Amino acid sequence: MEISNATAATASSTTGGTSARELEDQFLTLLVAQLKNQDPTNPVQNEEFITQLAQLETLDQQQQLAATNQGLLLQSSLATGASLIGGQVEGHTFVGGQQVTATGTVTSLRVENNEVVLRVEQEGGTVVSMPAQNIISVAPASVSEDE
Repeated sequence: MEISNATAATASSTTGGTSARELEDQFLTLLVAQLKNQDPTNPVQNEEFITQLAQLETLDQQQQLAATNQGLLLQSSLATGASLIGGQVEGHTFVGGQQVTATGTVTSLRVENNEVVLRVEQEGGTVVSMPAQNIISVAPASVSEDE
């Protein structure tokens, strides 16, 4: 059995929710087992191990970069959402299980499932939650028809 096939099979079966660190630990466990049980007349090449370890390290770095990018995107969305407080927005939201278009004043915001959700107070005092990504128009709070 070649180490590349064993590692590829392990990686493909575990990447569904496994971090690169866990994959690296599994790889090292496989490496030690293979070294203990390898055929002395046909040893495994070191270059294969080094290449695969480098690939796992690259995967780990990519996962860290993705997490950093997700955090930066959330911070940017929060800053944008905060600038909407007091302003008028129009967008799509769900009321009673049906999608509706709502218009009102943004009074606050929160984060749900890594997504910015605005609290929008409509005329008459009805309050709806609106994901920031569903906004279709924005107007400053001080806009009047006389301007």
